Amino acid sequence: MEKGKCKIFKKAGKSNYNHPSSYRPISLTSVLGKTMERIITTRVECYVESENILDIEQEGFRHFRSTTNALLNLTQSILDGFNLDNFTLAVLIDFEKAYDSVWREGLLVKLHQYGIKGKIWKWIQAFLNERYSRCIVNKHEGQWCRTETGLPQGNKKHPGTVHLVLGNQPIKYNPNPKLLGVTLDEKLTFSEHINIIEKKAGKSLGILREIKGIGNIKTKFLIQVYNSIIGSIFLYASCIWQTGKEEHLKKLNAIQRKGLSICLGVSATASLEVLQVMAGVLPLDLRREEMAIRDIARLNSYSTKIPIRNKIDEWKNKETVDKFISPLGLMLQQAKNMKEETDISIDDIEPEYQFQGLQASKSPPEYWLSPSTVVAFTDGSCQSNPGPCGAGAIVIFNNKEIELKQPVSKRGSILLAELVAIKLVLDYVSRIENKTLIEEVKIFSDSQTAIGILTLNWKIENNRSTSHEIISLIKCIQKHHGIRINFDWTPGHADVRGNEIADKLAKEAAKEANQIQKEAHITVTKQDIKTAARILVNKKWQHRWDNSDTGRFYYNFHQTVSNKSTFNYPDHKTAKIIRNLRSGYYLKNYQNKINQNIDPKCECGQLETVEHYLLFCENYEEARQKLIHEIYFNTGSLHIDLELLLSIEKNDNVSVSNETLMRLLGDFICESRRFD
Repeated sequence: MEKGKCKIFKKAGKSNYNHPSSYRPISLTSVLGKTMERIITTRVECYVESENILDIEQEGFRHFRSTTNALLNLTQSILDGFNLDNFTLAVLIDFEKAYDSVWREGLLVKLHQYGIKGKIWKWIQAFLNERYSRCIVNKHEGQWCRTETGLPQGNKKHPGTVHLVLGNQPIKYNPNPKLLGVTLDEKLTFSEHINIIEKKAGKSLGILREIKGIGNIKTKFLIQVYNSIIGSIFLYASCIWQTGKEEHLKKLNAIQRKGLSICLGVSATASLEVLQVMAGVLPLDLRREEMAIRDIARLNSYSTKIPIRNKIDEWKNKETVDKFISPLGLMLQQAKNMKEETDISIDDIEPEYQFQGLQASKSPPEYWLSPSTVVAFTDGSCQSNPGPCGAGAIVIFNNKEIELKQPVSKRGSILLAELVAIKLVLDYVSRIENKTLIEEVKIFSDSQTAIGILTLNWKIENNRSTSHEIISLIKCIQKHHGIRINFDWTPGHADVRGNEIADKLAKEAAKEANQIQKEAHITVTKQDIKTAARILVNKKWQHRWDNSDTGRFYYNFHQTVSNKSTFNYPDHKTAKIIRNLRSGYYLKNYQNKINQNIDPKCECGQLETVEHYLLFCENYEEARQKLIHEIYFNTGSLHIDLELLLSIEKNDNVSVSNETLMRLLGDFICESRRFD
């Protein structure tokens, strides 16, 4: 673990790669060493967070916190100042090579002072001492060198006249400082930042073209690549800069149009709305709104000790009207729209996860179950996720089988049901009068997530209150009654009798949950917020698509928007042709509208439209008759029209599947040889 091979990687976007600062060194150590690093880091982090050692305002490099929080805190303060006719002066300091210059001995002293002692301190000391590294460039390996420092690398006066001095070094005024990846400007219009995003995303289009040119990559994979390398650029800190001017934000639509055009193989002159619906990709403004709702919900789950949460509460209690739209104001309005549409409120979100520390535990080997052991099987059932869910369990003790079940919620998740099932068993054990007969409780669950949360200290993303109730109940039973509680995983639906009974009980409870008329106050999870935000933006997208003035030809065949597009095509070439036929942006009649030099007529002398090509052109009559014969064989009808051939949505009047229709249409296209 003391030796690391250092590989050099180029930093993206650098203008000069003849300078060492344009490269990033990555240290490669042993797999075992990396695993141990992860274990130690997790334990140190848990201790540091539970003891509140870090500054409350630190946002970076912490779980459940984000650099977006720091950006939001600053930009909100600036806009709050604008609304009070004040200006904000910010000093941004960046320490270069901070990790490379860490004083190791001083770090060890600090760790000891903060209470990180014993074996873990000795491990960190051994990890930092006697470290060697060598560089590898183009397969050439350098000599081993010992490293002595650093951490191993994995008034209304115009502000332009203001100069501050730090350590006798003047800090010059910068009208466009870059902070945590976001470029700011004097009036916080984010125009410069949006321009940078546009250029960066535009460069990534070249990568997308290169990937597409490698081979016949499926469209759904190209869209995944687009979302990864271009979509991610559009979304970083978007909850902050979504307040930018509309004319600036619209610049990004052109990049999305080009990107989706590349993925789908459709003309770049196609309507952006058509491309979005065809690809199943949300319009950028709706995607920003969705992410903003999820961000404000996450922030609302924070403790009131955290600065950004205090800003949210301050904004909610404001009585004055803002002159300038602020990020928090817009985010809260978007969350309000979600509540009106889905009845899900960010104010009901469960509190953030609180680190509780780790406790060492030892269990003796078990060769048999004693009569003093309680065995329980638990399971949860959910009719949809989220949806009506129920919990079931069977407890076996003293040769008796006790069946337990409970409707959980009319709108819950499968994980919530699994956790409640475990809680049912623990509640039952806590109610047993003569607990002296019990030495151990063994709970078998088929939910690895539930077991991980309760036994392995997995970080809890959702259902935190329920999880904490169970953990507290376990500690209470163990402390006051001396009963050991162990969890084991059992495969679901594998003919394990106890699990099958628990599954049956859970399904019965889920049906009963569907009959719940009115529930008490329900705590919502991040997953609930995510689902509700998606429902809201999808409804807005659908309304926009239904009432749009563009893409009406394509609308005839694809009326319902969806985040999952259909790609049931025989092959890559046929898929491209069918998509272009649906859009209407392909044949000569359309090409003539773009270039008057192109003859709009088919070889038969008629205007070449999609309808003409598929239904009437005499040049393709033989191929068309084969198509009609095959459709008749599958449907019993000789009638064909554009809706039958090109519609994406299932036609209730036709028994044949869309996949079969696409295959038959592909055969016609191949037989016609129009696109050879």
